[in-house]
Amino acid sequence: METLSWFAGGSFILGGMVTDNQTLVDYGLSIADAAGAVYKMTTTGLAGEFVTWTTTCATSDGNACDPSDSIRITDGKYRLRPEVLETWYYAYRATRDPKYRDWAWSAFEAINRYCRTDSGFSAITNVNAADGGGKNDVQESFVFAEVLKYVYLIHLEVSPSMLNPASRTKLLTVSRMRTFRTMSKTVGLALRTLGCTIRKHIRYLSRADHSRCRCQRFCVPLRIDVFIA
Repeated sequence: METLSWFAGGSFILGGMVTDNQTLVDYGLSIADAAGAVYKMTTTGLAGEFVTWTTTCATSDGNACDPSDSIRITDGKYRLRPEVLETWYYAYRATRDPKYRDWAWSAFEAINRYCRTDSGFSAITNVNAADGGGKNDVQESFVFAEVLKYVYLIHLEVSPSMLNPASRTKLLTVSRMRTFRTMSKTVGLALRTLGCTIRKHIRYLSRADHSRCRCQRFCVPLRIDVFIA
C-alpha cells in the first residue's frame, strides 16, 4: 500500500456518515488506526512511502497481534504527503476520539523536527534513520495546501450546527456571497488604482512590451503560455 492510498480511510468514514452506514465508518476507522500503528513504529514518527501487509501475525484472545509483525515498511522515504492526516481528520470528526488529534500533532512535530529547513520543508529519505536519513531538497505545494491545512482543521473547534448539512449549506452560501462581493470590490479598486485592464495586462505578458502597460511597476515579463499553464 502506498502513501497516496491512505486517503481511502477518510472517504469511507465520510461516506458512512453521509449514508448513515456504520459499517463503512468502522472500516474507515480501521484504516486510520492502521496508519497510526505505522507512524508509531518508526524512529522518526513518520511513515514511509510504501508498506507491505503480511498474514503471519495470528491473533487470539490470549495473544495480541504485534503491528510490527504484520506491517512492514518497504520504502522509507517520507514525501510530506497529506493523506494520513486527511483520514485522521475525518476519524476525529466522526468519533471525537482525542487520539487522532494526538497523532496529527505528533506527526506535525516530527515534520517540524526532521523536515524543516531555513526556507521550507523537505522530504526525507529514511523514516527509520535517527536524522531522517537526510533531506532531498524537494518541497511540494501540498505541504501548505493540505498537510498544514489538516493539522489546523483537526484542532479547530466547530459547533454542532456547522456539522449539520442544512446549516452548512446556508453558511457556505452566505460565505461565498460575501467573498464574491469582497473580491469584486478589491478587483475594481485595483483596476482603478493601477489603471491597467486585464486585456492590457495579458497583452503585456504575451509581448513583454512595457510601453503598452500603464502598471509597469506591478507587471512581470512572463511567457503567456507559461502564464496560462
